[in-house]
Amino acid sequence: MSETPSQPKSPYALEVRNLTRSFGTRKILQDISFQLKHGEILIIMGGSGCGKSTLLRHIIGSLKPDSGEIYIHGTEITRLDDEGMSKIRKRFGMLFQTGALFNSLTVGENVALPILESSDVAPNIAELVVKLKLELVGLTGFEQAYPTELSGGMKQRLEVARALAVNPDVLFLDEPFGALDSITRLTMRSELLRIWEAERNTIIFVTHDIDEAVQLADRVAVMSNRPGRIQQIVDIDIPHPRDIDSQRYLELRAGIYRQIGLAHRI
Repeated sequence: MSETPSQPKSPYALEVRNLTRSFGTRKILQDISFQLKHGEILIIMGGSGCGKSTLLRHIIGSLKPDSGEIYIHGTEITRLDDEGMSKIRKRFGMLFQTGALFNSLTVGENVALPILESSDVAPNIAELVVKLKLELVGLTGFEQAYPTELSGGMKQRLEVARALAVNPDVLFLDEPFGALDSITRLTMRSELLRIWEAERNTIIFVTHDIDEAVQLADRVAVMSNRPGRIQQIVDIDIPHPRDIDSQRYLELRAGIYRQIGLAHRI
């Protein structure tokens, strides 16, 4: 079926209920459950191979679980066929470490493409949206440049603009800043928060970087080693902008280190 029956508006942007998945005899995810509130930043983190990216692929509908349900705004996506999932996915923004830029297209054309693909938008309206999104990410004046002419940080800003182009209900990010140098990563985290404060998108962000999690998240879902389970969901109860030298910040960071089985010493 392509759609599910209409349901009352859900208080959650996303719900995952008892999700389990195996590949062959290997169990990858086991009994995953959590909720994501509207306008919230939830970070999923854990060690390499714990199933973070696999979980995200289930949430965006690229994979189907062995058991369990996933709801986006109250619609159960695990029961949708390809046509129904395609309609839901048009309201997603996605940003991955590997990137999705087209080097043969200009900066402006890269941002315009998802707008034109997702709906019947007049070219002049698409042009206005491109202008607004590039202004939001600080790339005004680069409309006619090509991605190969941009620095690494500017490319990531362009990726963010592309992800925001369709005014997504939920923004999915899978280690988007992992390939950047440490200074540019810090800059991009600040930029993401600035954009989030302006747009108030719901964000689900996958990372293995503890500092990134504590700097950005409203809550952090800490996953165990394979098979991946949610060990704990940590409330990050400090306001933005965050003082990374504050006692509370250091306590929260140390607690997550303990959750994933690492002493904060080398």
